[in-house]
Amino acid sequence: MTSNLDRVWVDLIPGSLAHYRSSLNACVIDERFVLDQATTVERIASTIVHEATHARLEAWGIVYVEQDRSRIERICMRRELNFLARVSASDSLQAEIGRTIEWYDNNHNQFSDTIFQDREEQGAVETLRHLSVPNWVLRLVLWVIWRRRMRRFTVQAMK
Repeated sequence: MTSNLDRVWVDLIPGSLAHYRSSLNACVIDERFVLDQATTVERIASTIVHEATHARLEAWGIVYVEQDRSRIERICMRRELNFLARVSASDSLQAEIGRTIEWYDNNHNQFSDTIFQDREEQGAVETLRHLSVPNWVLRLVLWVIWRRRMRRFTVQAMK
């Protein structure tokens, strides 16, 4: 793992629990996930393994594009399972990851650019709420999101 990542950062991430940030060669984990009482050390460790796998795949030239996302995520989840097989008392986490892999097999459409953008936008609003941003700022952000969506739908309709 240390050969695939230079660092692990804890930060606020809109729309996900963790991701690999190639510009930093880092696993970035959302602070709300890390601080959640329900998040175990094993879960954090397996998340780092998952993101390190993204780093390794990218180093091999495997790009995280829409048509390959489901397959790439399943690869990363299987690496988590391999890691957790060596961790005691991780049976429930292994079962959860197994269910997630099965879900990925049946929900390829959840990896589209549009779904990712929607998740990012909703995550931005949730992050601003977490930071206790005033309601008028949230309304402005929601308006900007709405305008971007309308522009995107207009462009798609013209194609």
